[in-house]
Amino acid sequence: KITPQDLIQKYNALPEDVLAAPVMIPVALEVGKFLFEKGNYAEADAVLSKLDVSKNSLGKFFVGMQRYVVLEKLGKTDEAIATLEEVLKQDETFMKPLVAVELGRLYLAKGEKGKAQTQFDYVISTFPNDEHAKLAKLYLAQMAK
Repeated sequence: KITPQDLIQKYNALPEDVLAAPVMIPVALEVGKFLFEKGNYAEADAVLSKLDVSKNSLGKFFVGMQRYVVLEKLGKTDEAIATLEEVLKQDETFMKPLVAVELGRLYLAKGEKGKAQTQFDYVISTFPNDEHAKLAKLYLAQMAK
């Protein structure tokens, strides 16, 4: 029953070392989700972008997956793409087919069909039985029209 503005004020009032602590990742994800659902996209991005997830692959995945959606809503497609590219660079990336399909979709939205096709082909060839391979095939079929 807290307003987005009150939440932002209370969250930002926390000490910087607390905000940057790895233990804050789940809290920041919940705050980001709350703000996103209330339409406060810039504020959600501000919360998520403050997190240091460089040494936490699980945190990098979850923060990156939430942040790219926020960035896309803000019309920052290039930043959303860069966020997903960072997620995919990890050796321990979770749900690679999902990340690659979403990256391909963003490339397609930007009109970068070659890069989109590369992502979709990667999913189809590397994860042929994954549900996201079906989605990648649909995107490729749509591109062929």
